[in-house]
Amino acid sequence: MVLYLKKFKKPKSSKPEMIISKFLEDNKIAHTREKKFPGLLSMKKGELRFDFYIKEMNLLLEYDGPHHTSKQIYGKKTFIKTYINDKIKDNYAERMNIKLIRINYNEDLQKRLLEIFLL
Repeated sequence: MVLYLKKFKKPKSSKPEMIISKFLEDNKIAHTREKKFPGLLSMKKGELRFDFYIKEMNLLLEYDGPHHTSKQIYGKKTFIKTYINDKIKDNYAERMNIKLIRINYNEDLQKRLLEIFLL
């Protein structure tokens, strides 16, 4: 009998997420990528993660690509799953009194980061 173990794959960073990471690093803002919290689970009980957590500011950042707002990208089923997971994250952050900022894909990313961190 042969057993196959499913390897954990770290989620790939999107280009905008890499830009956010670089901005945070360049500005010496300590942060955690792909932050997990105890009890933060999807409807199917899988672990959910926030894109960025800045502990010193009690701040979570989520970059929302087009699949967060459109069924056209990956289809209705994926859109609904994403929508539900986003709501779970929103509720978790509110319940835990952690500020959550969502950056939408159609925003000027650099400008938004400056608004959040440097102004």
